[in-house]
Amino acid sequence: MALTPEHFFRDIGRAMRGLDCRVESDCVVAEQGDRKLSIDLRPLPPRRLSGLLSMPRCEVSIFFHGYDEPERDAFLEQFDQAFRRGGG
Repeated sequence: MALTPEHFFRDIGRAMRGLDCRVESDCVVAEQGDRKLSIDLRPLPPRRLSGLLSMPRCEVSIFFHGYDEPERDAFLEQFDQAFRRGGG
């Protein structure tokens, strides 16, 4: 994703709405009964677009345990909406 860890953790609450979650270092974890959702964040070097312009980057990995396919799809849509940015 093209963002800094600070931006990720600032906006993650919108993506996790409805889930009780906690931040553990560079990971967000939500557990409900036998279901667990974890999102791992790994900062990457910025992408250099030109001599003066660069874009921050993070690798984001989402792991589902005990979720069925429709639940995973619904969360991924919610996650995408929470981090969608307009551009010009």
